[in-house]
This record gives sequence, structure tokens and C-alpha cells, in this order.
Amino acid sequence: MTKGPRRLFPRSKRARVLSLAGAVLVAGASAALLTADCSRDAEAERLAELLALRPGMTVAEIGAGTGWLTVDVAARVGTAGRVYSTELSPARRDDIRQAVAGAALTNVIVIEAGEHDTNLPSECCDAIFMRDVYHHFTHPTEIARSVWAALKPGGRLAVVSFHSLEDRIVKRFFQEKSEQGIVSIAAKKPVRASDREKKINPRSRSARLRAAKRLL
Repeated sequence: MTKGPRRLFPRSKRARVLSLAGAVLVAGASAALLTADCSRDAEAERLAELLALRPGMTVAEIGAGTGWLTVDVAARVGTAGRVYSTELSPARRDDIRQAVAGAALTNVIVIEAGEHDTNLPSECCDAIFMRDVYHHFTHPTEIARSVWAALKPGGRLAVVSFHSLEDRIVKRFFQEKSEQGIVSIAAKKPVRASDREKKINPRSRSARLRAAKRLL
């Protein structure tokens, strides 16, 4: 029997992401997670699965852009939950506020991001995700440390990078924390796009997903 194309998140690796790192997803462009013809709703469903979102969670999106995914996540965690939505651009922060108001949500806090710091409270989040923003960071190492400081013990972090240099920074950071005994890495190698996804969306060729769980 001919086997079908490998998935971006094969069952074995996806299980490790969910069980070991769970998954704050720093998901790259929609093409990195889904095929090009998938809707935003479908992408959000995949993200919710990876994050294991549930009511009452505190989640942060780094570099939220127009805020559409912040709005979706905020609805999923419910009024008992909270979403921190960070952005460097004042115009984008206005976009996020408008999106939140339009959805009649009261559980979103919009935060002005810094170039060196996320400006998130210490140990505030059960999960943090970034979506196609890592290459915009002028100080990625400092941002990575700031993100880690914002995670609660047991909090989940996932990063999708689209450039090899960025991926090496994330890899080294995870390895450093692992050697210190304060992080569990989901997998030694990053999760990559399937051949089918690469054909549909050439940009996904460079996408790499790394995920980890803070232990201490």
C-alpha cells in the first residue's frame, strides 16, 4: 500500500510536542502550519490543538499583528482566562484593540513590546506562542530570555522560525536550559513541513518548529 505524504506534525512527534512541550506555538505563516487554501478558522483550530487550549488558561501572543489570532485564543480561554497580546507597532496595537472591541471581549490585555523585552509580567503564562515574527526581532536572544521568564513553571513554549540563524538561536537557548535541568525539549530535531506542504507552499521549506516545557 502506498503511504500518504508525511504531515507537518507527524503523530509521534506531535504527541511529543503535546506531552513534553505541549505547545505554545510560535507558528509561522499560515502556510507553515496549514496548506494555502485552509481558512483562518482551520489554522486556529490546529493551533488550539497544539496549545491544548482550555478555559481559564493565561496565554500570550508575541507580535500579534492585527490581533485576529489573539481574538480567537481569547474566546477559547473564556472569561476565566486571559490573553496578553504584545506588539511593537502603535498602529498594530490600535488594530488589536479594535479587533478585541469588535469581538466584545474583556479578557485581552494589549502590551507595548520592547526591542529587548516582551514586557510581560514574570511567570504569568501557561503558554506563549509567536507567529511569523522571530525574524523581526533586533535582539532575538534577549527576547527569548524574556519570553522564558514570562512562562510559569510547567508553561509551554513553541517557536516556528523561517531562517536558519534564528533556528540556531532557539536551539542553543533550549539546549542551554536543558543542560541546566530546567527545560524538557520536545524533540532533538525540529518538526518540518511535509513534501506535500512544501510543494503547495514553497515558503514552508524553511519552517522549523521547536517546542519545550519549562520545568522549574
